[in-house]
Amino acid sequence: MKKCLLLAAIAGCLAFAGCDKDDLDAPDSLAGTVWENIEQEDGVTVCYDIIGFKESTFAWTGWEGNMSNAQFSTGKYTYNPPVVVLIEKYGSSEGRVNGKTMIIGEKKYTLKE
Repeated sequence: MKKCLLLAAIAGCLAFAGCDKDDLDAPDSLAGTVWENIEQEDGVTVCYDIIGFKESTFAWTGWEGNMSNAQFSTGKYTYNPPVVVLIEKYGSSEGRVNGKTMIIGEKKYTLKE
């Protein structure tokens, strides 16, 4: 009887120790996807970022204020759903994908269709 109760308790723990529901909404791969972040104030775009993913690399373009301040970056990335890590020459950034949304730092990106 004790063994049955112990097995039932273990099974109950395993049932609740599985992955987060949000993790199930993450795509299997980021290759070929494009994500954008648009921040607006009073209907005017004040910040724009776009990230495009290939098989193992990414390219990022972004600006704040106006497009003449545009910056560019490329690097490699790892993706273990739902966690993505962007690896650039001088550092890395970690984000989380949930369906058509990706959060990296304070920026919220949306999957561009």
